[in-house]
Amino acid sequence: MEIKINERDAANWVSGSLDGYTFEAKVFDEPSVYGIPTPRFEDGGNVSKLFVRDEDGREVFLFDRGCYSGMVLHCAEAAAEIVAELEATFCRAGE
Repeated sequence: MEIKINERDAANWVSGSLDGYTFEAKVFDEPSVYGIPTPRFEDGGNVSKLFVRDEDGREVFLFDRGCYSGMVLHCAEAAAEIVAELEATFCRAGE
């Protein structure tokens, strides 16, 4: 799977794509309790909002500051990969 990440704008929004999925995410430099938990940041990571759409434009994964909704389970793996890549690219915690 190859992920494409566009640049982060002034409001911390990032967009991109992964194997037919497109996404928009609100990404910060530091983890937060409002972010998606990850193995590195179990209490909340640096991605506070994530919207993933499939190739037909249907929303298949939604996360908004602590609330999951609209998640299609077979899309969770793609969402997890997107979050891991965004964390690796933008999180500056511990540097």
